Amino acid sequence: MRLEVTSGTLVTVGRVLQVEQTVLPELALGPLEVTSLHMNVMDLSQWEKDLGAEIAGLIGMDVLGRTNFRLDYEKRELQFGGEAEEGIAVAYDRTSGLALAEATVQGRRVRLIVDTGSDLVVVYGEGWGGQKREIRSGVSIAGTEAAREIEKADMVLGGKVFSGSRTYCVPAGKALGYDGFVGVRALKLRGLSFDRDKHTMYLLN
Repeated sequence: MRLEVTSGTLVTVGRVLQVEQTVLPELALGPLEVTSLHMNVMDLSQWEKDLGAEIAGLIGMDVLGRTNFRLDYEKRELQFGGEAEEGIAVAYDRTSGLALAEATVQGRRVRLIVDTGSDLVVVYGEGWGGQKREIRSGVSIAGTEAAREIEKADMVLGGKVFSGSRTYCVPAGKALGYDGFVGVRALKLRGLSFDRDKHTMYLLN
């Protein structure tokens, strides 16, 4: 696209990675029209192989969060506008661009980023136990990460108990303000909806 590229950093799984960055002059997606959009430039060839499809880019809440929307995993549809459905409410912080869920994993209270693309639950830090594994999931993890699988992990989120989700800990991972991430697909939810005015994301059972 002949865009000017500069060097920058990206925080993922508690690590700071060196990446290239650029400014996209214009992006149109459904009813959304965004100008001067700051983006990271990454090699997505591995994701294309994993999914068996061409991927031009990855769109985050910095774009989608500008309007109400609903993501339906059963229909595989992204619908813009309309009223947000009520489910498990998760507060969305517009400054950081993160939806952070207050949850309990194995009896420990954690704050987890809601990840729409991953099918894993990942917590950072030591003391979780589990068997050594290497994991790769969606776009949440840069490359392959040394991790430990937490067997028979239970999570309580929004007063509901979720069991049997693929749950890992990354001992070397750490971040300010959150303790890991939870993939919506890991909880086998049917979708999510977002209310822009209320700054709230709803996870739909």
